[in-house]
Amino acid sequence: DPLDGMLDRWWGTMPGYYRPRQLLEAFLLYLLVGYRNPEQTKAAPAQDFGPLLGRKRAPCCATLRAKLPALAVQESAEPLQEQLALQYLRLGWVQLGWWLVDGHFSPYFGQQTWAKSWWPQRRMPQRGYIQDWVHDRRGRPLCMHLTQGFECFGDQLAPLGQTVRRLLGEVSPSDVPIIVFDRGGYSSNVFTALNAQGVGWVTWLKGAKPLPASAFTQKAEIAGGRVHPIRTVYYACTTHRVQGCNDHVPAVFWHDGDPQHQVALLSNLTNRQPGAWSPPQLITMLSGRWAQENSFKAQVHDLDLIGLVDMPTSPAPTRRSPIPVSVLGAADWVNAQPSYDGTWTARNQLRPKLPPAIAVDWVSSAGR
Repeated sequence: DPLDGMLDRWWGTMPGYYRPRQLLEAFLLYLLVGYRNPEQTKAAPAQDFGPLLGRKRAPCCATLRAKLPALAVQESAEPLQEQLALQYLRLGWVQLGWWLVDGHFSPYFGQQTWAKSWWPQRRMPQRGYIQDWVHDRRGRPLCMHLTQGFECFGDQLAPLGQTVRRLLGEVSPSDVPIIVFDRGGYSSNVFTALNAQGVGWVTWLKGAKPLPASAFTQKAEIAGGRVHPIRTVYYACTTHRVQGCNDHVPAVFWHDGDPQHQVALLSNLTNRQPGAWSPPQLITMLSGRWAQENSFKAQVHDLDLIGLVDMPTSPAPTRRSPIPVSVLGAADWVNAQPSYDGTWTARNQLRPKLPPAIAVDWVSSAGR
């Protein structure tokens, strides 16, 4: 089995009764049954779950707890995620087209020292980290990226665009990667970086004056939600000058029948692929972001997956920064101080330790 070979190559020959794949299958099985942490598996009948894993007994709580650090210390979660994402694409579990990108703050209540960030739900600062998810148009997850809680959302869009481009290059090289994100990524530096990578993007327009009602001369019907499957929109195409960009960026204003409540989007697809994407299609892309928000709700309330994803830690005196190797472009993780005075202090501490190619791409957006 190729997956067995990859796991054995990444994690080596782990001592013990269970192979890495069997441990991952055990975690997945317990998760599907409803166990949210290893302690809950104390009540699980190991002799009943064992045959499902090809063993007489399933791993007990002590085994899961003992093997978790061994799996995490190899820092192979990201390559494994990439291989699984390729399988999702090849098997059609996720739909090609455009990709929804958004960040989700996950609070941390453990004993480790973490930098604080703003918790939108509770409206208060809290220790934690950010999960940046990539979903397809139906809200099915493709991959996820972890970063520090104080990091700006715009900083992660360029690495995520590279990831999507690399995955599509393996499965469908002719498809242009397109990412759709909200106002948290609005920045001229982000737009420039994505344009240089050859990644298409669609986002909300910020700071634009509303158009007069007479400007909306075009009409189209697009897909809606469950209550209103078909939406009628009135739109107008124009351009907008983004501070920091040399050229004007194509923009689309639209409303659902009331010119007093109009919204607008920006996209580089009109310039990159003239005629390939119509304004109603761009509106559909941005309006469909609710599929990702509904996926977040299901992960939190139905599956409790958000709490299962955690950042790696190190027993060394200086804790290692949980920024993935693919973002840093280095052979190892960057050592960071265990505590920070604030957001910008942390960024200034980490920036000199980044490779030059990555440090230049760090944007100064206001974040979320």
